[in-house]
Amino acid sequence: MVNLLGCGDIDGQLASIAISPSSATIGINKFQSFSALGKDIVDKIVAANITWGVEGSIGTISSNGPNVSFTAGTLETTGKIVAKAGSISAKAVVTITAKGWLEGKLSAPLEGTLQGVQVYLKGFPALSDFAGSQGKYKIANIPAGT
Repeated sequence: MVNLLGCGDIDGQLASIAISPSSATIGINKFQSFSALGKDIVDKIVAANITWGVEGSIGTISSNGPNVSFTAGTLETTGKIVAKAGSISAKAVVTITAKGWLEGKLSAPLEGTLQGVQVYLKGFPALSDFAGSQGKYKIANIPAGT
C-alpha cells in the first residue's frame, strides 16, 4: 500500500474517489500510471489521504510523484486497483494480457479525420477495426509474435 495526499483545492468532506483511468488493459510485465482524486458531494476536489492496493494477483503498485505506477504481473488475469481513503474507496478494473493490441487515428492532410475506413493486419483479415467518428481504431487480441 502507498499513501498519496490528494490535491484539495477546497475544504470539504470526502464523498467519493475518482480513479483515472477507470479501466485498463496492460501487457504482461508492463507499466501503467493511475491517479485518484477525492471529491465532495457536489463533485469538487477535496483533500484525501489515498491508500493504494490491488485485488487479485495482477501485479504491484509503487509511488511515483502525485500518481502511482502499476507494474503488471506475469500471468493473464483480471483484477482491480483500489484507491481508499477511510471508509470510501474506488476501483479500476485491470486486465493483464499476453496478447497485443494496436490503436491509432487515421487522418489525411486535406480531408482531416478519416472515419469508416477498415484497418486490418496484413495476413490477418479477422484482426481488424473500422475507424470511428474521430478516426480512432483499436485492434485487440493480436497473438504474441504477430
